[in-house]
This record gives sequence, C-alpha cells and structure tokens, in this order.
Amino acid sequence: MSHSSEPQPTSLPDRPVLVTGATGYVSGRLIPLLLAFGCRVRAMGRSLEKVDTCWADAGELKFPEWAHCGDSDYSGGTLLKCGYKATAEAEPQDIWPCIQAIGGETGYYAADLLWEIRGVMDSLSGGVGLNRGRRSAKELRIGDALDFWRVLDCNPPGRLLLLAEMKMPGQALLEISLTRISENECEISLLSRFLPTGIFGIVYWYALYPFHQYVFSSMLKGIVKSAGVKLSKGPWRFTPKIS
Repeated sequence: MSHSSEPQPTSLPDRPVLVTGATGYVSGRLIPLLLAFGCRVRAMGRSLEKVDTCWADAGELKFPEWAHCGDSDYSGGTLLKCGYKATAEAEPQDIWPCIQAIGGETGYYAADLLWEIRGVMDSLSGGVGLNRGRRSAKELRIGDALDFWRVLDCNPPGRLLLLAEMKMPGQALLEISLTRISENECEISLLSRFLPTGIFGIVYWYALYPFHQYVFSSMLKGIVKSAGVKLSKGPWRFTPKIS
C-alpha cells in the first residue's frame, strides 16, 4: 500500500474557505492546494488589485475528466486536436522562462492582434476576456488565472497546461511541453485539444482551424526567438491535418 506524503481531506466543506493575506507567501501556497482538493476559495489581501488578478476569481479548480486521456480516444465525446512541434538548440530550462511568462503583458509571442480580437469577442459575449492578466509576470502556479485561461498544471521546466475559460461551445486545453532529446537540444510541443458541445462546437472548431495552424506554429517560433536560442527544425504538425 502506498502512502501519499501530503494529507488528504476526508470531506470537503460546504462553504467557501476564506483565506486572508492572499498575496502573502504562506497563503500563496495554501490556496493552490485547496483548489486542487476541489475546495471553493475566497481570498482577502491588503492589495485589492493583486487579489482580483490572483485568487478572488479562482472559484473551484475543475480538472476536466477528458484532460487525463492523453492522445487516446475519449468515450465521452470526440476530441479535436491541433498540435505543432519544433526542435531548438537549447536545454529545456533555457526556454522555460519564456513559456512561464506567456500571456498578460508579455502576450503570446505571435498573432497578438488575433489574441486581442478573441479577448474582445469573449468580453462582448459575457466572458472574462483578457482583463484578468496574471498574478505574477514571471511565475505561474496551479490554479492561477491567466487572461482567459486557468493553470491546471505547471511543472517546470517541462509542462504547462491551461484550461480555457473563455465563452465557447465546448471545453479547450492548451498544452506546451519541453522534452530534452539530446545534449543541448530539446523538443518544444504545443497542443490544443477541444471537446465540442454539439454541432455548434464542431462548427466553431472547423471555422477557427486555419487560424490555429498559423497561430500555433508562429507561437513556437516566437517562443524560441524570445528565449534567444536557435530553431534547428520545424515547426511541423504532429496531429492529423483536416482536409
């Protein structure tokens, strides 16, 4: 029998958990754990601006069931995917700071106008848009709000997994990962996965697919360029192309 090093709650409280000093060191590490356990969190802090962009909008961290399915088929519906890879002459830790700085004032390393248009469209439809920004310009934690995303996993220097919280007919994940393939060479991967809701979700995905191809491949180039390293191969699509 294996034993986890972290305590596991026997039951979740019916009411939200109030955490004071939300922008402090201890609370900043306690809140992600509460969210990971499925608790609802309400935060208080001296700086209202910091709390608003950090934890006051956190709510519940809901990890989609289908997010655990990887590349295999999901019995609950059709997963639509668009992914690109590239190799760079660098170690993962050389590129990771740029991945961790994505969004907010940094932007998305490519097609910033398209991202801004998507943010405006989300705001007009009642979503959060790009107004939330980031809690920190350089650091991400599980549970962080990042523009219209939520950080589901942040494992430096290898993986960043974001859940889309924008208004759309379905659920979407954006995953950026780094894998060391040889000395001073690594592979960078960007994968978008979408679980559509009904026919409108499928139409939505196919309508945006040409933009996804351009944006995602350009993002990889932009990330590598921003890291100050050399792109040795790619980007290339590793998911099936829609004909």
